[in-house]
Amino acid sequence: MLKIEKWEDLKKIFFQSFQYFLSLIIVKFITALNGIFLARLLLSEKFGIYTLVNQLTLFLSFFAGFGLPIIITKFIAQSKKDKELLNKTYNTAQILVILTSFITIVIYLSISKFLAEKIYKQPYLISYFYLSIFLLLFLTLNNFLVGVLQGLKEIKSISLINIGYNFLSLPLIIFLVKRYEIYGAIIALILGNLFGNILFLIKTKNFFSLKLNFDFPKAKEILSLAFPTFLSGLVMVPAFWLVNTKLAITKNFSEVAYFNVANTFFQFLLFIPIAIGMPLTPTIAEEANNHQKIKQLISKIINYSNLFLLLILIPIFIFLPKIILIILGKDYLPALKPFLFVVGAIIPANIGYIFGYYLTGTGRMWLATFFNSVWFSILILSVYFFTYKYGALGAGISFYIAYLFQVFSIIFRFKILLTKPLLIVKLLILNSILIILFYKIL
Repeated sequence: MLKIEKWEDLKKIFFQSFQYFLSLIIVKFITALNGIFLARLLLSEKFGIYTLVNQLTLFLSFFAGFGLPIIITKFIAQSKKDKELLNKTYNTAQILVILTSFITIVIYLSISKFLAEKIYKQPYLISYFYLSIFLLLFLTLNNFLVGVLQGLKEIKSISLINIGYNFLSLPLIIFLVKRYEIYGAIIALILGNLFGNILFLIKTKNFFSLKLNFDFPKAKEILSLAFPTFLSGLVMVPAFWLVNTKLAITKNFSEVAYFNVANTFFQFLLFIPIAIGMPLTPTIAEEANNHQKIKQLISKIINYSNLFLLLILIPIFIFLPKIILIILGKDYLPALKPFLFVVGAIIPANIGYIFGYYLTGTGRMWLATFFNSVWFSILILSVYFFTYKYGALGAGISFYIAYLFQVFSIIFRFKILLTKPLLIVKLLILNSILIILFYKIL
C-alpha cells in the first residue's frame, strides 16, 4: 500500500512539475531570446553594463523580499485548510513584504550615487540605478505572489501568468532597445513585471479576503523562518554581482558579458529543478513527518532529473561552437570555454536545488543558509584567485567548483535521505570528466 501511495505521489509531483515545466520552457525560451536580442543589439560593452544593473536589481530583490517570497509557500500550504488562518497568514505576510520593499528602496536611493561614482567609477550609471527601482518593486511583489500561489498548488495559474507577462516583455525589448538602448531594456522589464503583478493580484482575489489586517503573533512566526531564509539567499545572490564587479574592475565589460552569456544558458536549464520545486515544496511541507515517503521521493527525483540533464548536456557540448556562432555571433566566441564550466554546473546545482526545497518544506532554513554559505565562500575565494589571470574562464571554473563543493557537503550530511548516494557521486564524476574532455577538444 505504501509503495502504491509513494508512486501516486511521485506521479502527481511529476505531472504538476510537467505543467510548470512546459511553461518554463516557454518562459526560458523567451528569456533566452531576450538575452540574445540584448546581446546583439547592445553589443558586448553595453550588454555588460545592462547585466550589472540587472544583477544588482536581482540582488536587492532578496533584501526587499527578506525571505518572504520563499517561506510563504510553507505557511500557505500548512494553513490552506483553515480559511481564517489562511487569510491571517496572507494579509500579515503581504504587509511585511510591502514594508521590507519600502525600506530597501529607500536605502537603494541613498547609496546609488556612491555605487556609480565610487565603486564603478562611472557616474552615468546612476540614472540606470534610479530607473531600476521600479523593476525592483514589481519583481519583489511578483516573487511573493508566486510563493503564495505555489503554497496553494496553483501551478497551472502560475504557469499561464508567467508565460503572459514574459511574452509581453519580448516585443517591448525589441522595440525599446532599438530606440533607447539600455534605458529601453530596463523599461521593457519594468512594464512586463507590472503586467505580471496585475495578473497575480487578480488570481489571488479568488482565495483571500484582501485586507490590510496585521497579526503580530503570526508576523513573529513568519519572520522566525523568513530571517534564516533571507540569510540563505543573501549568501547566494550577491555572488553574481561580486563576480561581475570583479570582472569589470580587473578585466572589462566584455568579460562580464562572456560570463553572463554562459549564465543565461545555465538559468535556462534550471527550468528542470525549478519546475520540480513548484509541487515538491508544498508536498514536503504537508508530509514533513513522513520521513520514509520524503526519502523515496527525493532519491527518485534526483536520479531521474540528473539523468535527463546529462542527456541534454552532451549534445549541447558537442555543438557548442556552432550554437554560440549562430545564436550570438563571432563576437561571443571567447565565451566558449567559460560556457562549459558554467552550464556543466547544472548537474550539481540540480541536487542542491532539490535539497533546498526539502529544507524549505521542513523549515530547516538555518541549515540551508550553511550550505549556501559553503557555495558562496568557495565561489568568491576561487573568483578572486582565478579571474585576474583568466577572466570569464576563471569565473566559470569557480562557478563549477563552488557547486561541486556544495553538493558533496549536502550528500555527506543527508546520505540517510538517499537510497543510492554512490550513484549520485558517480554521475557527478562523469559530469566532471565530460567538461574536462570537451575543454581539451574545444
